[in-house]
Amino acid sequence: MAAYDILTIGHSNHPIEVFFDNIRGAGGTELVDVRTNPVSRWNPQFEQSALTVSAPRAGLGYRWAGRFLGGRPSREELVIDGVASYPLMAETAEFGRGIERVTELAQQGRPVLVCSERDPLQCHRCLLVSRRLVANGLRVGHIPFTGAIELHEELEERLVEEVSKARGGKKGSEHELCKIVR
Repeated sequence: MAAYDILTIGHSNHPIEVFFDNIRGAGGTELVDVRTNPVSRWNPQFEQSALTVSAPRAGLGYRWAGRFLGGRPSREELVIDGVASYPLMAETAEFGRGIERVTELAQQGRPVLVCSERDPLQCHRCLLVSRRLVANGLRVGHIPFTGAIELHEELEERLVEEVSKARGGKKGSEHELCKIVR
């Protein structure tokens, strides 16, 4: 079995060549764009219209999955106190279908979940999508722009440390944790 079944990356403001080099270097085969709205005012090279052309040229597949796995819900009942409720979102049929599709893709290659945030702790690709994939028995690794790939379980440990510092050592609900890290 490969070290990772699924990878994630945040495009941030990096040059597209560095982005693709990091993905290919980690063994990624297909971009799965999990942005609700796959556009970028400041980094047009990462807009969906650009990636559908540039990813295949870089030897990678591309598909948009934001309808199922996006981090900004369109339904009001999935938002609490102005913040997307990841626990509620994770229970929707749409989210379940998205997870099933990514799991199928992992059997054919090594999909890379793409969003915009550099730090996965600031992104639903870690706090929502990767958690479910790991709970389903898949190994998820987060690609940084420098350094080694971080296993999702290691990232969760870093999350606990950061939240503990932010709360003065107090624990909170998962919804409260999501509010703190954003």
